[in-house]
This record gives sequence, C-alpha cells and structure tokens, in this order.
Amino acid sequence: AFDAVTIGRKASGEVRFGRRHQQWAATGDGEPVGWSLAAGLAAALYPSVGVDLGADWLAEAQVLSASAATVQSGLDRNALSDLGEHLDTGSAGLIILCRPALERRVGELVSESRGSISQRLSVDLDGIVRVCRRVTRLRSTPDVQS
Repeated sequence: AFDAVTIGRKASGEVRFGRRHQQWAATGDGEPVGWSLAAGLAAALYPSVGVDLGADWLAEAQVLSASAATVQSGLDRNALSDLGEHLDTGSAGLIILCRPALERRVGELVSESRGSISQRLSVDLDGIVRVCRRVTRLRSTPDVQS
C-alpha cells in the first residue's frame, strides 16, 4: 500500500540509505521485481545512496538505476529540486510513496515530523517490472565460456 526508505547524511556530507536498504517492490502476485520506488527517488535525488552497492550487487544497482530513472521521468525538474532542497535542510529523511487514496492517512502519520513536503508522481510500474525481470534473467544466465 505504501513504500518508504530512510536516508541519512554522513559526517562527510554524503547521503546514504539509513540502513542497508533491501526492500523489494513486488508485482500484484507478490513476485519480487526490484528496488522500491522510494529507493529510486532517493537515488534520483542523491546518486551517492547506491555507492554502498559493491561489484557483487551490479544487477541490483542496475535495477536501482532503472527505478531512479522511472521516478525522474514522473516528476518535473522543479518538483525534484523542491524535494532535494527540503531534504537538504536536515541530517536524515523519510521518503514515502503511496497511492493517492492513502495520501491523507500518511500525512497524518508524519504530522509530528519537523517538516514535510508532498508531490504527485505518475510512474510506469510495468516498465520497472520489465527492467527488473530482464536483469534477473541476465543474472541467472550462466556465463558462456569460449
């Protein structure tokens, strides 16, 4: 029903996921397909959040990148700028994505926060599912030796 991720600022100023974020989005049938859209928004705003993914997480980094691109295409430049500026005012943040029907309820839940900002986003979930499945197939294909 909703998707959330925490981000935090290190002493060096870099923004990273608040903890090793391994939340996966799922299709309607519950099949995991890739990084959550909230993680994609974090990566769109702060590319450094994906730095912790090592070489053994290459497929996951590709999916995170696809989620970030999908989120970026659903928000205009001003909306991304406003969100980034708002998150820059603190040392940590909570990014929540939800369906419009839950927007008021989520707003009530975070009403005690130091500040909040809301943006509407339209995303191509099917596009993310296609990318995630393609990456999963590539990852499961054995290397061909010549």
